[in-house]
Amino acid sequence: MKSEGYSTERALDKLVSDHKMLLRGSVMDVSDGFLRPTDRNDTRLYATSMASIAILNAVFSKDGNPKFEYPFYIDDDHPLKLKIHGINEDTVRGSGFVYIIAERSGFLRIPIGSWQYVKYSVEVPYHSKIKVLREDFEYPVYDVDNGRMVR
Repeated sequence: MKSEGYSTERALDKLVSDHKMLLRGSVMDVSDGFLRPTDRNDTRLYATSMASIAILNAVFSKDGNPKFEYPFYIDDDHPLKLKIHGINEDTVRGSGFVYIIAERSGFLRIPIGSWQYVKYSVEVPYHSKIKVLREDFEYPVYDVDNGRMVR
């Protein structure tokens, strides 16, 4: 993709647009074909219609409980910028995975008009996965606690 001038984000966005699929990013490599909610006490599984959000969740980890802040509604007036509170040595990863969910049935767009989709389920099959790299996330990342941009 990259050798042909397509960014990973652009290729994934085209896949979502052309085939009405959803994406889920994760730092975890899931190999059994099913995605499950992150919290065992919760039955909500989150997905997105925006590749940038999936890539964000694939290369930035919530291990150690950092808090991520970014808009639900992304447009020219509200561009994507990730603010991290409580960043730690495990937060920024070199790579992660984006899972492609072929079946949208049962997913609700919450909040309405946002990039976020939610399904109440113990597991959802995924069609395929791709490995993404930190450099595939091409948006500003700001470490709030230390007042600096993150590379």
